[in-house]
Amino acid sequence: MPRLSLTSLIPGAPKEVFQYVTKFPVSGNPALAILEDTYGKVIESTGNIYIFHDKQHDYITWECQFDAPHKRTMKALNSSWSDRTDTFIKAGANTLWTIDWQSKATGLAVYTQWMAFHIKVKREAYRNIIDPVVSHFRDTNK
Repeated sequence: MPRLSLTSLIPGAPKEVFQYVTKFPVSGNPALAILEDTYGKVIESTGNIYIFHDKQHDYITWECQFDAPHKRTMKALNSSWSDRTDTFIKAGANTLWTIDWQSKATGLAVYTQWMAFHIKVKREAYRNIIDPVVSHFRDTNK
């Protein structure tokens, strides 16, 4: 399976980066209003696993598991959307943030998706997902 992944060095501690990116506190006691604003309507939760109706695409249900401050896993339960895993690893005074998408495509579609990711989607993902986080922590740590 081809890898769909982004990695960036963020100028902040893993705990801070995890909380900023996921909106889930390391304490494990999230404010449901903040989670719903970020992910969508909470359908159910057990421990650090939450099931949401996506706030932008009502036909998608996500199962999000938060392993603070190391990992967030998002599984698309009722769609062909790719699952996503974010990992946050200490790298000196910084955090190595990796986003991996696990495609649900099969056959030739996997390679088409891989090619589209490397030609267009990767650049957009850096601009829309990674760059705002890097900017936030650069501005915060000045």
